[in-house]
Amino acid sequence: MPMEQKISSTKKQITDLQQNNSKISQVIRNVENSISSYLEKVDSLKDSIRTAEDDMNLKLSEVEQWDKEIEDVFNKLQEMKTLQKEAQAKCDASERVKQTISIEINKLTTHQKSLRDKKEEIVQAKLDDDRKIHSLENEMNRLENVKHSRLQDLQRRNQDAYKAVCWLRNNKHLFQGEIFEPIMLEVNVLDSRHAKYVENVIPLRDRFGFYVCKKGGHEQTYTMFERKAEPFY
Repeated sequence: MPMEQKISSTKKQITDLQQNNSKISQVIRNVENSISSYLEKVDSLKDSIRTAEDDMNLKLSEVEQWDKEIEDVFNKLQEMKTLQKEAQAKCDASERVKQTISIEINKLTTHQKSLRDKKEEIVQAKLDDDRKIHSLENEMNRLENVKHSRLQDLQRRNQDAYKAVCWLRNNKHLFQGEIFEPIMLEVNVLDSRHAKYVENVIPLRDRFGFYVCKKGGHEQTYTMFERKAEPFY
């Protein structure tokens, strides 16, 4: 084969090789681009996986938080149930106490009414007693006035008898028995219209006389009056 043909053949081979090399380079570039694109997809997938894992971890944290909140709510619910039972027990006890207090209040109300009734009875009795006392005081004052009037009448009628009465009232302790004053000072006539009949029955001398209850007291009375005769005259 001539040299030129060899050269031409060699050039052609070189050209073919260059073309093949160019094709291979293109294929390599395509493969590299594919690999690069694949790697980008892998990175993107990894990012997506990390994001998904982060989201999942966040969700898991939220779930754990929810579980804790659910547990807290459950515990609170149990506490509320316990408090409800205690409150119910207290309400039952309070109801029993309320019933007991109501019974005691009824007893006290009844006792109070009884005391008020007794108080009214006592007040009424006191008013009655006050009226009786007032009436007795009036009667006593009237009798005292009558006694005083009678004593003044005795003084006008018999000065000696009047002095003897005054002395006797201050010296009764000197006598052993009881000595009554003149009858005109002691006798009371309920109806004044009958007074004159009583006066007519009693002699004048007896109206001014003293009366001794104890036996032998006449002599003692006479002796005492005789010793004290001076004040009578």
